[in-house]
Amino acid sequence: MDEIMLRPAPRPLKPLIPQLTIQKLEIFAKVVELGGVTRAAEFLGVAQPAVSAHLRDLERKLGVRLVQRTGRTLTLSEAGVRFHRWAEEILTRTSEMSRELSTLSDEATGVAVIGASMTAGTYALTELLSVYVGRHPNVSVETQIANTKVATEAARTGACDFSVLLLDPKQDLTGLVMEPLWEERLLLIAARDDKRIENRATLAQLSAVPFVGPPRNLVRRELEDQALYAQGMVNRNVVLELGHPEAIKRAVMAGAGVAFIEESAVLGDLERGDLRVVEAPEIHMVAPVFLAYRRGKCMTDMQANLMQFIRDWQPRVLARPER
Repeated sequence: MDEIMLRPAPRPLKPLIPQLTIQKLEIFAKVVELGGVTRAAEFLGVAQPAVSAHLRDLERKLGVRLVQRTGRTLTLSEAGVRFHRWAEEILTRTSEMSRELSTLSDEATGVAVIGASMTAGTYALTELLSVYVGRHPNVSVETQIANTKVATEAARTGACDFSVLLLDPKQDLTGLVMEPLWEERLLLIAARDDKRIENRATLAQLSAVPFVGPPRNLVRRELEDQALYAQGMVNRNVVLELGHPEAIKRAVMAGAGVAFIEESAVLGDLERGDLRVVEAPEIHMVAPVFLAYRRGKCMTDMQANLMQFIRDWQPRVLARPER
């Protein structure tokens, strides 16, 4: 009979992350967010030595240095960067779990956190959410308005339950469900008394006027540039770049130039006569708005009910003049 070689059983592995509490992760994340122990202590309403003690305890348990001081600046070590990424994910998922467990079986109550791109979150989404909470007074809804890329990642990581946003065609959408909701017509607007442009304009006339628009790194700017380029308008005179539609509107009213802007953002201004539409027959622009959420995410009844309310919503549009 062959001899059987017996080997000693392997020793149990020491837990890599022993006895870490959510509180310690929150304190560490706040120190990183605010850039220092003192600011974190002030924000949390605790003594500075207590925050320092939490950091030292974390480092002792993990066996690595997480933070290092360069002059007055507190920076993360390589291990600190990795741990911070992990801690942020744990805190995000903990918050997500808390929302889901709070009211799993009652659509009339509950909490939802919605990510949103700038225009969608400021105008159409605000209007429909106001109607929704009026019908469901026991719900709580938080919106996190950011650029499209941030709102998309928030839906992916669970920082929000779902997002309402423009679609960035270059962004990785792996693991996300993207449902089309509605299309926003982009209107060319001008100040009421801007004499540089008439109520109807050709591409050649548009080439001669100054424009106000979003920065080049935003999806909305790319949509504008591509649509104009397709019509042969390669170089337009963008004199002012602003990141929020309200800022763009104010610049147009002040006479800085004309601008393309989503219809929902200017309805009230057009109805009051503060702005006017410039008809440009050669240009037709729409910005599709999507509902984004993580594939396989378990929604509460309230969150599912709110999502359906958003799907069914019909945004108000400008009354078209009869021809």
